[in-house]
Amino acid sequence: MKYNSKAVPPYMGEEVEWAILIRNKRGMYRLPTYDEFGSMINVFRAYLKIPIVDGKENFFENTKGLSGNEDWRVFLEKLKRYQLRREQGFLPSGFRYYVDGHHLELSSPGCCTLKDLIVSSKAGEKILNFSRKVLEEKILPEGYEVKVFKDTSNRKGTSFAGHENYLINRETFHQLTDGITKETMQLASFFAVRVPLCGAGQVSIDRFGNFSFQISQRAGFIERILSLDTTFLRPLINTRDEPHADFVRQNGVNVPVKRLHVICGEPNMSSAGMKMRFGTALNFLQGIQDDIFYDIQDDIVLKDPVRAMKIISSDVGIERTVELADGRKVKFFEILRTINNRLRWYFDEIREPTQEQREILDEVDYYCDAFEKGTKYYMKMLLPELDWINRFDVCSGILRERRSNWTKLGEEEKNLVYFNDLSYADIDPVSGLYYAREREYKKEGLIKKEFSESEIRERIFSPPTDNREYLKGNILKMFPGLRNDWEMILLPSNKVLWLGDPFRGSKEEMGDFSRFFSEDALIKELKSLGFKLFDRR
Repeated sequence: MKYNSKAVPPYMGEEVEWAILIRNKRGMYRLPTYDEFGSMINVFRAYLKIPIVDGKENFFENTKGLSGNEDWRVFLEKLKRYQLRREQGFLPSGFRYYVDGHHLELSSPGCCTLKDLIVSSKAGEKILNFSRKVLEEKILPEGYEVKVFKDTSNRKGTSFAGHENYLINRETFHQLTDGITKETMQLASFFAVRVPLCGAGQVSIDRFGNFSFQISQRAGFIERILSLDTTFLRPLINTRDEPHADFVRQNGVNVPVKRLHVICGEPNMSSAGMKMRFGTALNFLQGIQDDIFYDIQDDIVLKDPVRAMKIISSDVGIERTVELADGRKVKFFEILRTINNRLRWYFDEIREPTQEQREILDEVDYYCDAFEKGTKYYMKMLLPELDWINRFDVCSGILRERRSNWTKLGEEEKNLVYFNDLSYADIDPVSGLYYAREREYKKEGLIKKEFSESEIRERIFSPPTDNREYLKGNILKMFPGLRNDWEMILLPSNKVLWLGDPFRGSKEEMGDFSRFFSEDALIKELKSLGFKLFDRR
């Protein structure tokens, strides 16, 4: 750190509510029942050998050795008596796998790096795919098919979660959420203009049945700048105050922190899109914590960020401008460039960036240059990387084959476009269109993979090693089934271990967990390291 920066180190996470459909033998689709959601969760817990208490019975012991559809149906009946909401749903790898309302949700572990977060996201897809296959092959009647989509809109007026979470200092959190301030408008404007860097894309169907394409799945559901709401009148900046942390140690002092809960984005199939979504937000939030945008306010703050987000999302050809607060009309990439230039200065002069943060600066410049060169250029050059362009090409390919366009779709073409739009987000690596295209891009050398399949598989079973997830996850491996939450875990002795600093409990601090043969040995080490433990009352 070059100067006394107020920005806290990177710490982030993702929440995804999954779109799931079940098709019967007659080809009719329906949503899963609550019991089927429970089955998807608990068969994966059984696979991890995590005990779940169902009355007086232990889940894994009761399902151990079961095979064949009949046994799994018995198992399903047992699950009906189990109340999922009582179980927080945390796995030893740091994921939280649970039912939230009418959706199956998977939250990532807390991560300090973009690579860890993207690896976790891809591991999450594998978790859901495993659960899907067991439900389809072992529990449902023969001939039924289960599809899971990383997609947050049903195209009929309903949107669900693809949330982001970022650790920021407490002072900045309140500047952003206590009312509409200059900081609020800076962040709201940033969320509006980042859409083409990370939008998932979708076919949009209006109330008259007309088809068009949107860069963002979420833009149409954002109605205000600031609000606590997440399911209606959704905001660009959510004011939810559930910190899941107390402080971080910085420059020898405890810096109070809170979690910024971001609901205006959507999950990505593409790793490049996810890197842009989290990386650009991470960089911007680092800068806003040190108030670096105050003197370029006029060049980055939009007159109406909500309206601007909708304009940008509907402008696939990037022909329209958005209006700044002072009345000037600019393209979204001009604002992104202004922000990126200030962030370069910030990381040069104020705060030492991570290597990932430097890469994000370079990649934003690359994308802005591509957008400025025009539609033909960015549609070709960014096709393998950004979800919305890839998805648009999938859907437009049907129209090209049939010599049609978005304004002249027949019923058969509408069905094909809609089917391919949704199939793009199918997480099954065999049937999903995104993964079919990714394989082709890799053969042609158009994309490179920044992580391995072994790293993804490792994340399914093990947490990140550079924060509190390492300590909490390994305790859950030692003592499966303990009650816990993001910042605490109840030990077998009824002592509560409090993990208010998310950067405590890393592998560097705790060492190899195999050296702890008992809870007493673990507690002795935790006390010697100054962790907060107290008796449960």
